[in-house]
Amino acid sequence: MHSYPAIVHSLFHRENTIPSGVLRDYLAQLTGLSIGGRIGAQFPGEGIARQLEEDILEGKVTVDSSQSRIPQFLFGQLGMQAQIPLTLASSMVSELAPMALFLEKRIQPQDFLIIEEPESHLHPATQAALARMLVRLVQNEVRVIITTHSDWLLDQLGNLVRFSQLPAGQNNGLSLSPEQMGVWLFQSQAESQGTVVQEIVYDDESGTYPVGFGDVAAALYNEWADAANKIAEQREDDRN
Repeated sequence: MHSYPAIVHSLFHRENTIPSGVLRDYLAQLTGLSIGGRIGAQFPGEGIARQLEEDILEGKVTVDSSQSRIPQFLFGQLGMQAQIPLTLASSMVSELAPMALFLEKRIQPQDFLIIEEPESHLHPATQAALARMLVRLVQNEVRVIITTHSDWLLDQLGNLVRFSQLPAGQNNGLSLSPEQMGVWLFQSQAESQGTVVQEIVYDDESGTYPVGFGDVAAALYNEWADAANKIAEQREDDRN
């Protein structure tokens, strides 16, 4: 989204700059967002877009084509009339703005929604809120694929899988069965200069998907504990 103005500018000021492939399709989708309202049938989870804006972005993403056929993307905080160009908004807003727009105007049941690292620039609590929003999409028959390095995001998804084991009415209607979610770990292998893909099975005892993120936390704690012990020993020696 930050590159969008530069890309559009190049189309009109340089020769042989017609984009191709994924970039062309992406620009076509973006410019089409300003034409009319939602396409196709009414999306049963359309309120999820408002949830994303209110609970996570705390503002509204809009498309303005009043000055030209090239849409301008704007952002305004909740409760304020003033709007700013999306390029001046925070990284969190610009990262999630396409998701908000596509949810509002394009996504339909049975669609695939693919998001790369949706946790980028998000506070841990906001990452958990985003995970709950993604589960609502799945409940409305949108097929969601994400890549992530976030322990918080994965832990929240694990909790929502565990909620499916609760009696009806005790999970606030927000849960996934283990069959509705899959986790795969991609690990690079220096020896083969390749990548090994391993399916991570939900651990019913811990209620998590053990991908190894916890090992990093444990190593950091052990490093801290080792330093703390050495400092305590040194202070004891100084007193003696």
